[in-house]
Formats: sequence, C-alpha cells, structure tokens
Amino acid sequence: MATSFGEVLAALDAIAPLRFAEDWDNVGLLVEPAAFTGARGRRRPVRKIMLAIDATAAVFAQALARRCDLLVAYHPPIFAGLKSLRASAPRTRGLLDALAGELAVYSPHTALDAVAGGVCDWLAMPFGRARAVPLRQLPGAPVGVGPGRALELDAPLTLRGVLPRLKRHLGVRQLRIAAAPAGARAIRRVALVPGAGGSLLLPHLERHPTELVVTGELRHHDVLAATEAGVHVVLAEHSHTERGYLAVLARTLRAALGRDVEIRTAAADREPLRIT
Repeated sequence: MATSFGEVLAALDAIAPLRFAEDWDNVGLLVEPAAFTGARGRRRPVRKIMLAIDATAAVFAQALARRCDLLVAYHPPIFAGLKSLRASAPRTRGLLDALAGELAVYSPHTALDAVAGGVCDWLAMPFGRARAVPLRQLPGAPVGVGPGRALELDAPLTLRGVLPRLKRHLGVRQLRIAAAPAGARAIRRVALVPGAGGSLLLPHLERHPTELVVTGELRHHDVLAATEAGVHVVLAEHSHTERGYLAVLARTLRAALGRDVEIRTAAADREPLRIT
C-alpha cells in the first residue's frame, strides 16, 4: 500500500513535534515539489527517504541519484533569509536541484533535540543511569521536553573513565578536552548539548553546580570561562554529537511507516573537520 506524503509528514511531527522547536529555528517542510501537492493531478506517494545531518551538495546528489522522494536533513538548509535562488551559488544550488528532481526537504532540528528520546537523550546515554532534565524546560510542553540535558549520575565517574565511553558512543577516535585545573575528580553532574552549546551551557553553569560539560563546539573564551570555574569540557565536533542519532531516527520511522517506505542514511553525510 502506498504511503502518502501527508502520512510521512504526520509521522515526522509525531516523532518531533515542530511546536517544540526553538523560536529562532527554521523547521518543518522546507522544499515541497509540485508532485506532492496534487497540482499536477494525482499526488505522488513516498517510497524512498534519505536521512542526513547536513544537506550538502554531495547529500543532495546522492538523494537524487537514488531517486528519493524526501530528504530529512537535521540541520535546515534554509535558515537565514534567501535573497536569490541561483544555480551558480553553492548555497542554493542543491535546493534548485531538489525542486527540479522532485525531492522534498524536511528539517526537524531543535524539535528533535528537545523531545524525550531525542538527540539530547541519545547524547546522554554513555553516562549510564542518571536523573536527566532539560537545561531549559519548554513552557507548555510535557515535563522533560526542552533543549540540552542536565544529568545527575547515579554513580560518579572520572573524566578519564568518561572519555572511552563517549568515544565508543560517538564513533570517534579523538575528543578535544579542556580539563579544569581545579576541577573535581569525581563527576556527578553533567551538562550536555548537541552541536554548538554555548548559549545554553554558559547560563546553566552560572546557576547550577556542574563538573563536566559535553558539546560539539564552544568558543575559546567560553571554554576558558568553564575551566576557570572548575568545570571540565569535552568537545566532540559539531555533527559528531548528532550524527549517531540518525540510526535511531531510521528505526523509529520504519516502525511508523512500515516496509513500503525505504529509509537510508546518506553515506555522503560526514563531519567536515578532520584531525591530521
């Protein structure tokens, strides 16, 4: 039985309701080809979905080559206002190719961070049993829904003990570490944010005792502010703190949509930074 475009959008919103996204974010259906609107007669069903963190040129090319109907890109490829759509401009070339190839594009971004069982909770998994609350509870949302996570661990860990767990979970060989000179040896309280966490982490550290922060990236002076306050810092690079969740999203979507829809993660989707 064919799966309609509307059914797929409803499933995505059920997994990560768009009302939970940050006000500054640009989430939801970003590119809607005419084939899915009924403007050309029969509405096209969805048979193939590709998942990615970043909708790069290589990801767009892979999705189009596989004749996908929908690209779910965690980071919105349309964020700040666009003043032009030009095939010669790298920023908009992929969007034009998507329209020409009848590839829809959807982004859940911070809605997928905020929900229970979303990216933030996935990032917290290496720490084992813990009491977890959002760094900021979303007004009007169920308890536990909001950006970031503050963890109170059932059993304390050391920084040295945390690092192998994080590397295994994130699938990386190296992490950037800033150990606080006067930091606690026993880690009981952790604050974490996928991606770039400064805007959430720094206000949290001013109000709440914390021994460790984990995120993808922080500004140099934010790292110094944390370590001088006695807080250890682990930076994993932006998309390393997000990409592993795509396997979880794929399983969840398959359970919601059934076998009629093929769901793949984009092999071309990679963290752009390398350590050599």
